[in-house]
Amino acid sequence: MCKRTILSLATVLVSGGLAGSVLAQPIADDPAWLLRRVVDVNNAWSVHVSWFDDAIYVGRRSSSDDGVYRIELDNSLTKIVSSSRPAGVFADPLDGDLYFAEDYGGSVFRWANPDGPKETWVSGWHSGDDDPTGLAVAPTTYTGPMIMPGEALMVDRGSSSSDGVWAFSLDTPEDEWEVVPNDSALVDGVDIAISDTDVFIADSAASVIWILQADGTLLELVTSEPLSNPCGITIDPLSGDLIVADAGDNRVVRIDPLTGQVTTLFSGFLDLPWVAVEISSDGVDIVVSDSTTDKVYVFTLCESDYYPYEDCNDNGFRDMCDIANGTSEDVDFNGVPDECECVGDLDGDNDCDQGDLGQLLAAYNQHDGGDIDHDGDTDQSDLGILLYKYGSVCD
Repeated sequence: MCKRTILSLATVLVSGGLAGSVLAQPIADDPAWLLRRVVDVNNAWSVHVSWFDDAIYVGRRSSSDDGVYRIELDNSLTKIVSSSRPAGVFADPLDGDLYFAEDYGGSVFRWANPDGPKETWVSGWHSGDDDPTGLAVAPTTYTGPMIMPGEALMVDRGSSSSDGVWAFSLDTPEDEWEVVPNDSALVDGVDIAISDTDVFIADSAASVIWILQADGTLLELVTSEPLSNPCGITIDPLSGDLIVADAGDNRVVRIDPLTGQVTTLFSGFLDLPWVAVEISSDGVDIVVSDSTTDKVYVFTLCESDYYPYEDCNDNGFRDMCDIANGTSEDVDFNGVPDECECVGDLDGDNDCDQGDLGQLLAAYNQHDGGDIDHDGDTDQSDLGILLYKYGSVCD
């Protein structure tokens, strides 16, 4: 990859000092995806993408300021509510109310959108040490077993006592019922996901994905290769595939729930915690947390079917992905592939020649009349770009 492409990638990914560490980031093994955004979050733990308003939430734990935070568009953090070592988080897709588990305290709480207050929503699970972790709500189109659309499920990892899966109502507090009992095959369930027809549970200790059956028993999803430590799970709304964070191999994989075929999406993480992966409602952004790097990573889908206005060269991939992957150059760093514009053409005659050079030199170090790289002045960088493009003719 040439130097200017690397610089473009650093610009696309994120602001705030990332450029010096671009090469140390996780990678997208699947070329259909791009690491687009990196957010600094101290002790990043569980993540969630709200299907109510597309906001990204992260639970911070084992820090000096535990709680549930919203990640803003400028990568800043807004603390929504204090929480002692939060685990799973989800937003009600109908009204945006936040529900989050505190596994040490053994309860699930609600924060009514937008101003609260924080209220204990469910605390009556098993007697003894409850450890609620992953949470999920059944979509309105759900036709599977055990619960109704709009009801929620919680997996209890049972650190030192009973484990299992519980259902609860989003309408009434302390309205919960057991779905999977302690004597099931579940060993250390840490996250849960619900499709239109099925419930899937990530069991980190058993290293399997379970499928909930209508009688409350669990059926193992046989995969094409073993999972080392599945710690997070979500469902791709576009394909119905499972997206699973595999902490043992520090990767995120895609699993076809019908065939069990496993393919690696992203790799190179350092420490994937519980509930480490989520996906947006349109399926084009996957969010992953890493509790050792203190980062939240946002990967975006490159296929232009969902962003046709971002594919100026009509090659089926978004422009920013073409630039980042080296398929297209972007020497003027404006986010548009060079083949889609006439870089260096300052006089508007569809080529880069002596006339453009003369215009740039006349503006050199004086004003932006030769500003090719869009930084507000005419300087050596602009001259370098023009000389690189000198002699080119545009269609």
